[in-house]
Amino acid sequence: MADLNISVPHNLQQDEVLRRLQSFIANARTQYADRIQGFQEAWNGNTVVLRVSGMGQQVEGTITLNPSDVTVQSRLPFMATMFRGRIENGIREQLGRLLA
Repeated sequence: MADLNISVPHNLQQDEVLRRLQSFIANARTQYADRIQGFQEAWNGNTVVLRVSGMGQQVEGTITLNPSDVTVQSRLPFMATMFRGRIENGIREQLGRLLA
């Protein structure tokens, strides 16, 4: 397994970041329902733990909303490590748009 650590800066109030992220997660749950068999989220303040299952793989990650950035931490399953760069770029791109 490979570690994934991504930080994306923002200039928003934390409550606005929280609102946007919660909306994004709700939309993703619906948008990818045909590809995801399990989708769990557990919020604790400004941190959410996500567990997603799909294509025979399970991924768990933590997203933390900080005053000046959002961090994503996860351990990629072995099968996903070959796509690590693509996954990192996709997360940075999505978060960048979300936090713009």
